[in-house]
Amino acid sequence: MIAWQLIKLLASQVAGFAMKHWRIILPLLVLWCCYAQYNAQVKRADDAERELSAHIDMHKAFKSEIDIATIKRENENALKLAIAKKTLEESERINKSELLKHELNRDRETKELRAYYENRIDSTKYNFTERMRLEAERNRAGMPEVASDTSGFTKSERECHAGYSALEGACKITTIDYNRLRGWADAACLQVGCE
Repeated sequence: MIAWQLIKLLASQVAGFAMKHWRIILPLLVLWCCYAQYNAQVKRADDAERELSAHIDMHKAFKSEIDIATIKRENENALKLAIAKKTLEESERINKSELLKHELNRDRETKELRAYYENRIDSTKYNFTERMRLEAERNRAGMPEVASDTSGFTKSERECHAGYSALEGACKITTIDYNRLRGWADAACLQVGCE
Protein backbone atom coordinates (compact mmCIF):
# COMPACT_ATOMS: atom_id res chain seq x y z
CA MET A 1 0.00 0.00 0.00
CA ILE A 2 2.80 2.34 0.71
CA ALA A 3 4.05 1.69 -2.84
CA TRP A 4 0.64 2.62 -4.17
CA GLN A 5 0.64 5.89 -2.28
CA LEU A 6 4.17 6.63 -3.48
CA ILE A 7 3.09 6.02 -7.08
CA LYS A 8 0.06 8.28 -6.59
CA LEU A 9 2.18 11.03 -5.09
CA LEU A 10 4.75 10.80 -7.89
CA ALA A 11 2.01 10.81 -10.58
CA SER A 12 0.37 13.90 -9.04
CA GLN A 13 3.69 15.74 -8.93
CA VAL A 14 4.47 14.79 -12.57
CA ALA A 15 0.98 15.82 -13.65
CA GLY A 16 1.31 19.11 -11.77
CA PHE A 17 4.72 19.74 -13.35
CA ALA A 18 3.36 18.85 -16.83
CA MET A 19 0.37 21.21 -16.37
CA LYS A 20 2.60 23.97 -15.25
CA HIS A 21 5.13 23.56 -18.05
CA TRP A 22 2.98 22.14 -20.87
CA ARG A 23 4.31 24.67 -23.38
CA ILE A 24 7.76 23.14 -23.08
CA ILE A 25 6.74 19.50 -22.67
CA LEU A 26 4.33 19.36 -25.64
CA PRO A 27 6.87 20.49 -28.27
CA LEU A 28 9.45 18.11 -26.74
CA LEU A 29 6.91 15.28 -26.96
CA VAL A 30 6.16 16.16 -30.62
CA LEU A 31 9.89 16.26 -31.37
CA TRP A 32 10.37 12.87 -29.70
CA CYS A 33 7.50 11.36 -31.83
CA CYS A 34 8.99 12.84 -35.01
CA TYR A 35 12.42 11.52 -34.10
CA ALA A 36 10.99 8.04 -33.43
CA GLN A 37 9.11 8.10 -36.77
CA TYR A 38 12.26 9.29 -38.58
CA ASN A 39 14.31 6.47 -37.05
CA ALA A 40 11.64 3.94 -38.10
CA GLN A 41 11.72 5.26 -41.70
CA VAL A 42 15.54 5.21 -41.77
CA LYS A 43 15.56 1.63 -40.50
CA ARG A 44 12.97 0.66 -43.14
CA ALA A 45 15.04 2.35 -45.90
CA ASP A 46 18.21 0.61 -44.69
CA ASP A 47 16.42 -2.76 -44.72
CA ALA A 48 15.12 -2.10 -48.25
CA GLU A 49 18.59 -1.07 -49.39
CA ARG A 50 20.12 -4.24 -47.93
CA GLU A 51 17.43 -6.34 -49.59
CA LEU A 52 17.95 -4.55 -52.91
CA SER A 53 21.70 -5.01 -52.60
CA ALA A 54 21.16 -8.72 -51.98
CA HIS A 55 18.92 -8.92 -55.09
CA ILE A 56 21.51 -7.05 -57.14
CA ASP A 57 24.20 -9.46 -55.97
CA MET A 58 21.94 -12.41 -56.84
CA HIS A 59 21.24 -10.82 -60.24
CA LYS A 60 24.98 -10.30 -60.87
CA ALA A 61 25.67 -13.91 -59.89
CA PHE A 62 22.85 -15.12 -62.13
CA LYS A 63 24.09 -12.93 -64.99
CA SER A 64 27.63 -14.26 -64.58
CA GLU A 65 26.24 -17.82 -64.65
CA ILE A 66 24.41 -16.94 -67.87
CA ASP A 67 27.60 -15.45 -69.32
CA ILE A 68 29.57 -18.57 -68.38
CA ALA A 69 26.88 -20.82 -69.86
CA THR A 70 26.79 -18.68 -73.03
CA ILE A 71 30.56 -18.89 -73.45
CA LYS A 72 30.44 -22.63 -72.84
CA ARG A 73 27.64 -23.03 -75.42
CA GLU A 74 29.53 -20.90 -77.95
CA ASN A 75 32.63 -23.05 -77.46
CA GLU A 76 30.58 -26.23 -77.88
CA ASN A 77 28.96 -24.81 -81.03
CA ALA A 78 32.34 -23.77 -82.42
CA LEU A 79 33.66 -27.29 -81.80
CA LYS A 80 30.59 -28.85 -83.42
CA LEU A 81 30.95 -26.49 -86.38
CA ALA A 82 34.61 -27.42 -86.80
CA ILE A 83 33.71 -31.13 -86.66
CA ALA A 84 30.87 -30.59 -89.15
CA LYS A 85 33.16 -28.69 -91.53
CA LYS A 86 35.77 -31.41 -91.29
CA THR A 87 33.12 -34.07 -91.94
CA LEU A 88 31.80 -32.14 -94.95
CA GLU A 89 35.31 -31.66 -96.32
CA GLU A 90 35.94 -35.39 -95.92
CA SER A 91 32.62 -36.11 -97.65
CA GLU A 92 33.54 -33.80 -100.54
CA ARG A 93 36.97 -35.45 -100.83
CA ILE A 94 35.37 -38.92 -100.92
CA ASN A 95 32.83 -37.68 -103.49
CA LYS A 96 35.55 -36.36 -105.79
CA SER A 97 37.66 -39.50 -105.39
CA GLU A 98 34.63 -41.69 -106.22
CA LEU A 99 33.96 -39.65 -109.36
CA LEU A 100 37.59 -39.99 -110.39
CA LYS A 101 37.70 -43.70 -109.53
CA HIS A 102 34.73 -44.44 -111.78
CA GLU A 103 35.94 -41.93 -114.41
CA LEU A 104 32.67 -40.01 -114.22
CA ASN A 105 32.03 -36.51 -115.45
CA ARG A 106 28.73 -35.02 -114.36
CA ASP A 107 28.32 -32.86 -117.49
CA ARG A 108 29.23 -35.65 -119.88
CA GLU A 109 26.96 -38.20 -118.17
CA THR A 110 24.07 -35.73 -118.08
CA LYS A 111 24.54 -34.91 -121.77
CA GLU A 112 24.68 -38.59 -122.77
CA LEU A 113 21.62 -39.50 -120.70
CA ARG A 114 19.66 -36.54 -122.05
CA ALA A 115 20.59 -37.47 -125.63
CA TYR A 116 19.58 -41.10 -125.01
CA TYR A 117 16.17 -40.16 -123.64
CA GLU A 118 15.50 -37.50 -126.26
CA ASN A 119 16.37 -40.00 -129.00
CA ARG A 120 14.15 -42.59 -127.36
CA ILE A 121 11.24 -40.16 -127.02
CA ASP A 122 11.62 -39.09 -130.66
CA SER A 123 11.77 -42.67 -131.93
CA THR A 124 8.91 -43.79 -129.67
CA LYS A 125 6.76 -40.97 -130.98
CA TYR A 126 7.72 -41.83 -134.56
CA ASN A 127 7.11 -45.56 -134.04
CA PHE A 128 3.74 -44.95 -132.41
CA THR A 129 2.65 -42.68 -135.26
CA GLU A 130 3.90 -45.12 -137.86
CA ARG A 131 2.22 -48.06 -136.12
CA MET A 132 -1.10 -46.20 -136.02
CA ARG A 133 -0.82 -45.36 -139.76
CA LEU A 134 -0.04 -48.99 -140.70
CA GLU A 135 -2.87 -50.27 -138.52
CA ALA A 136 -5.32 -47.86 -140.16
CA GLU A 137 -4.18 -48.99 -143.64
CA ARG A 138 -4.62 -52.65 -142.69
CA ASN A 139 -8.10 -51.99 -141.38
CA ARG A 140 -9.08 -50.19 -144.59
CA ALA A 141 -7.68 -52.92 -146.78
CA GLY A 142 -9.37 -55.63 -144.68
CA MET A 143 -6.07 -57.23 -143.81
CA PRO A 144 -5.88 -59.31 -140.66
CA GLU A 145 -4.21 -57.64 -137.69
CA VAL A 146 -0.59 -58.61 -137.16
CA ALA A 147 -0.12 -60.55 -133.95
CA SER A 148 3.33 -59.28 -133.15
CA ASP A 149 4.63 -55.76 -133.36
CA THR A 150 7.46 -55.77 -135.84
CA SER A 151 7.83 -51.99 -135.95
CA GLY A 152 9.70 -51.85 -132.61
CA PHE A 153 13.13 -50.49 -132.03
CA THR A 154 15.89 -51.82 -134.22
CA LYS A 155 18.96 -50.41 -132.48
CA SER A 156 22.35 -51.89 -132.78
CA GLU A 157 23.95 -53.51 -129.79
CA ARG A 158 26.41 -50.61 -129.54
CA GLU A 159 23.61 -48.00 -129.27
CA CYS A 160 21.80 -50.08 -126.66
CA HIS A 161 25.01 -50.51 -124.68
CA ALA A 162 25.66 -46.73 -124.88
CA GLY A 163 22.18 -46.04 -123.44
CA TYR A 164 22.73 -48.44 -120.56
CA SER A 165 26.21 -47.04 -119.95
CA ALA A 166 24.80 -43.51 -119.76
CA LEU A 167 22.12 -44.70 -117.34
CA GLU A 168 24.67 -46.59 -115.25
CA GLY A 169 26.96 -43.54 -115.07
CA ALA A 170 24.06 -41.31 -114.06
CA CYS A 171 23.04 -43.81 -111.37
CA LYS A 172 26.60 -43.89 -110.01
CA ILE A 173 26.66 -40.09 -109.85
CA THR A 174 23.28 -40.09 -108.10
CA THR A 175 24.54 -42.63 -105.56
CA ILE A 176 27.70 -40.60 -104.93
CA ASP A 177 25.60 -37.44 -104.51
CA TYR A 178 23.27 -39.26 -102.14
CA ASN A 179 26.21 -40.44 -100.03
CA ARG A 180 27.59 -36.88 -99.95
CA LEU A 181 24.21 -35.49 -98.87
CA ARG A 182 23.92 -38.22 -96.26
CA GLY A 183 27.31 -37.15 -94.91
CA TRP A 184 26.05 -33.56 -94.80
CA ALA A 185 22.89 -34.65 -92.96
CA ASP A 186 24.94 -36.63 -90.43
CA ALA A 187 27.17 -33.60 -89.85
CA ALA A 188 24.12 -31.39 -89.38
CA CYS A 189 22.66 -33.89 -86.90
CA LEU A 190 25.90 -33.81 -84.90
CA GLN A 191 25.81 -30.02 -84.84
CA VAL A 192 22.16 -29.29 -84.06
CA GLY A 193 20.75 -32.72 -83.17
CA CYS A 194 18.16 -34.84 -84.94
CA GLU A 195 14.94 -36.31 -83.70
